[in-house]
Amino acid sequence: MTELPESLRVRPNIPWRDQTLAQLRQERDYWAEKLESGGAALEFMRECERWIRRREKEAQQ
Repeated sequence: MTELPESLRVRPNIPWRDQTLAQLRQERDYWAEKLESGGAALEFMRECERWIRRREKEAQQ
């Protein structure tokens, strides 16, 4: 089991727009392990993936 990522350990949680690429990947992996718990985990994982693609695109520019 993946431990709670840094972005979720702090209160308030670090918003996706403010996370580093590494933080986004950690959070995506965390939610990927929780998929059987319901739809919310899938939505969180997909949103992390959207932000990862955005950060990767920004890094290429």
